[in-house]
Amino acid sequence: MIPEKVVTTKYMRLVKEKASCENGEKEIWKVRNRKTDILLGTIEYMKDWRKYCFYPLGKTVFSPDCLESLIKHIKALEEGG
Repeated sequence: MIPEKVVTTKYMRLVKEKASCENGEKEIWKVRNRKTDILLGTIEYMKDWRKYCFYPLGKTVFSPDCLESLIKHIKALEEGG
């Protein structure tokens, strides 16, 4: 799948992709470790909450700096960025 957009932070790479779903397509941001490229989770729009949410994978661990980067990105998405 070809990414539509890539945002790189100090620790992570956020990759925007389109995914098929029951209602057509939806936007998903894959959150990857910047050094190892391991998938850490996804950011997806939660229709019921009308918010973007982070869905971590497995037993991933995040420092306060990583969480701040995720929050900043999610807030930008909610503001239309």
